[in-house]
Amino acid sequence: MTVYQEELPNEEEDEDEEASGPEMFASAREAQHSEMPTDVSDSSDTAEPPECPSTHEGRQILNLTLPMSVDQLFTLLFTGSRFFHDLLTSRKTYDVTESNWQPCPETGNKLRQLTYTVTLNHAMAKAAQTTETQILHKASRPGHVYAIDCDVQSTGVPYCDAFCVKSHYCLARLSDNRSRLCIYGCVRYKKSVWGLVKAVIEKNTLQGLEGFCNDLESALLREAERLQPSGGKLKQRRRRLQGTNRSNSNRDRSSSSQAGFGSSFGLARVSEGRRLATSTAVKLLLVLVSLVLLMNVALLYWLWTSAATPDKAPALDVWMLEPPPQNAQDWVRLMSQREAYHRQRLDLWQRALHDLRHQLHTMESSLQRLQDTLRVVPVTNSSVPSPTAPSTSSSGDL
Repeated sequence: MTVYQEELPNEEEDEDEEASGPEMFASAREAQHSEMPTDVSDSSDTAEPPECPSTHEGRQILNLTLPMSVDQLFTLLFTGSRFFHDLLTSRKTYDVTESNWQPCPETGNKLRQLTYTVTLNHAMAKAAQTTETQILHKASRPGHVYAIDCDVQSTGVPYCDAFCVKSHYCLARLSDNRSRLCIYGCVRYKKSVWGLVKAVIEKNTLQGLEGFCNDLESALLREAERLQPSGGKLKQRRRRLQGTNRSNSNRDRSSSSQAGFGSSFGLARVSEGRRLATSTAVKLLLVLVSLVLLMNVALLYWLWTSAATPDKAPALDVWMLEPPPQNAQDWVRLMSQREAYHRQRLDLWQRALHDLRHQLHTMESSLQRLQDTLRVVPVTNSSVPSPTAPSTSSSGDL
């Protein structure tokens, strides 16, 4: 009994130590999570992120660090998760069908295909059917890095066969519970397009891609907050980005096409650019047609006035085209016709000379009147008084 009573406190102390062990590790884990920074530059206990095996072509649209593993991030974005479908639904994208990842023996990569319908805010096209091909690079390593290339092709909108949207997703591991997402985007042209249309395509495609990335960032931050409700710094970052993301998302949604997963960016504004170019070409064509019509009217008027003027160049002698006379009657008829023709021409010349003489007479009269107005009246002796007249009259009176 004594021995049992002495050993009993030791067993109770061992149970207290075993109970305090998990609590100690749990508190240490919570302290570690609370001190974990949201930016990779703040962490000194993590290794360098693995390099992406693919080249980053185009402009970087998104660079986001999330408090979740890289495998969780890949599952959310590229496995048909509920998160992915909710994101497409929020962007008014429907009829989504997707296939599983299939290996490609020729390249060693894995690929899958998605098809969906995108709602457009444009009068020429209300929706666009989109096909997206995703390629998982063969150098991707689960748990470390994922490299995915996306090729988006849409139909049912203007110039859709002239270009496609290329995007690259780079998912890298920072630690066991932290990962980084980088998205790059660019436009690939399949055929030559006008410079104006090309500028509109590139501008609005990048704007639409930025709008999609803003929505994706907000959705990922909300999902990370749901998975880790105690992440204080994550909440602060989400509050800081909430206002800017909301304004940018609304602006991009109203100005560009509503696309899911980076597809059909800027197609609505491409239609506007094409309509602007078409209206300009139509206006220019109307101006050219009007000028040609005016020139034709002026030419017809000039021809009509030339034909109505009798004193122009003499007309062609039609009798020269007739066969020569065969007998005396033919010669008499020809001579009478020629005499009438010459008499007519003589009358025309007489009228022309009469008009010319009348014009010369009018000109002579005008010059005569001008000369009369410029003529100076001569000074006569009778109009000038004699200086001796007063003295003569005076002497006569005397």
